[in-house]
Amino acid sequence: MVDELHYLQINYPEICKVYTIGYSQRFNLPILALRITSYPYIEEQDKPTILFDGIHHASEILGCEMCLYIANKLTSQYYSDSLIKSFVDYLDIWLVPMVNPDGHYITELGLDSLWRKNLRDNNYNGRIDLDYDGVDLNRNYDFLFQLGGSNEPNNRYYRGPYPFSEPEVCAIRDLAERKRFILNVSFHSDKDPRMGERVYYPWRWGNSFSPDYLHIKALTDTFALNIINDANNGTYLSIHGKAEEGGLERNYLYYAYGTFAFTCEMWRGYYPPEEKVDTICERVFLGVKYLLKRILQSHLTIRVLDKKTGLPLKAEVRVLEAYAPPETILPRYTDPIFGRIRRILKPGIYNIEVLKEGYSIVKFAIEIPTNYIKDTTIFLEPEDIIEGRFRKEIIKEKELFDLSGRKSESYPLKTGIFFSKKKKYVNIKIINPTP
Repeated sequence: MVDELHYLQINYPEICKVYTIGYSQRFNLPILALRITSYPYIEEQDKPTILFDGIHHASEILGCEMCLYIANKLTSQYYSDSLIKSFVDYLDIWLVPMVNPDGHYITELGLDSLWRKNLRDNNYNGRIDLDYDGVDLNRNYDFLFQLGGSNEPNNRYYRGPYPFSEPEVCAIRDLAERKRFILNVSFHSDKDPRMGERVYYPWRWGNSFSPDYLHIKALTDTFALNIINDANNGTYLSIHGKAEEGGLERNYLYYAYGTFAFTCEMWRGYYPPEEKVDTICERVFLGVKYLLKRILQSHLTIRVLDKKTGLPLKAEVRVLEAYAPPETILPRYTDPIFGRIRRILKPGIYNIEVLKEGYSIVKFAIEIPTNYIKDTTIFLEPEDIIEGRFRKEIIKEKELFDLSGRKSESYPLKTGIFFSKKKKYVNIKIINPTP
């Protein structure tokens, strides 16, 4: 795998660059990512970002094969296929073929062909104990962590001592924090043939569904329908996962960043015959092409700038038809570099709110068309704020003094003065005072 990634970088330097995004728990092996986009050496680009990853679990080799298949298709056909060229030119695509190099080392050596976890030394004895060591990386993300997997180190689903305890998982988290992926597909396999050839998406939580349920379900359904199953008598199944399956990558990425994140269970086992690997990947790639086309076809994109300076702002953007409070999902922010946010939405009309402390809120309706990306720029107007502090001590709750030392009888103070009684002295803000 390492040689293949570097081969692509050497032979397609205008569209490929290899990054080291972290290191493994036990052997400090590099976790490599291949970035495919035009001008890949320019770190920050104002494009939709997509993440494909594989081998969270050591024995699920098809995840790595699928990432490499995507990489080879995008590079080898860049100059001959106009659709592939548009993917590379207008999207910022990241592939992490092997999240778990330590664990995969165990399967490569033939020590345990069903090994799942990484190689954390759970008993700190310096030896590799296959009956006790390791953490299930896809139970180590910080979303409902305590509900996921097992708290017993000898269990193959051991979630780890605390969220993000594993550097492999931190590598994905840190990459996601920088790139704010609009889409993620994590390729897996299941040893139970009955559980294969499925695509899971976020989420059902008790009796409720994710705020973006209608939009993410529609995307996942069509993605799955584009992948013919191995028996050639149907397609992959689209299934909503459970939020209570704690510590999962897809749930965390959706919760934290609004990423439409899927778990694609390829084939019907861990180790397909070698001659079938390319055929399996080719069928799944049809679904991948649909996803990339869908992003280029239509999505919400809003840029937020300061009205006075014209500089980008990190602001919260709420789509009221797909909004939930922070205890369900974290607020969706524009990135601070471009002031940009992107959301996948079904065509229609949506009500938007843009909020940032110190600025006037902006509310508007926007139409998401079916066949082109409507780029909207919003200018936030700063509020004129003067901050100060009362110079007099508060004797009683209603004894308040303005900056000149005069007692005020009003509550709140006149001329737009607001205050807090949390401390011995009162902080004030004057918002747009009348001259």
